[in-house]
Amino acid sequence: MKTSAFNRIYAEAQRVNIQSSEWFNFAGFFWMQCSERQLQKMRGLLRAQGCRTVQKDDGEWFALDNGILVKAN
Repeated sequence: MKTSAFNRIYAEAQRVNIQSSEWFNFAGFFWMQCSERQLQKMRGLLRAQGCRTVQKDDGEWFALDNGILVKAN
């Protein structure tokens, strides 16, 4: 994803609760378009916001309210 687009979305993510935000819960395309560096930044924000996690066989995942899982590490 282009840095300018990501920066705008990240600024919004800082103002809302990502776990329950309607936009982040229904924007699966956003999560798929992030570069690894962008995902790292979002993971840090999810952790800072206290997003709940679930354990799967392959590690820890952040769980958004609609079921989207984001690998925690």
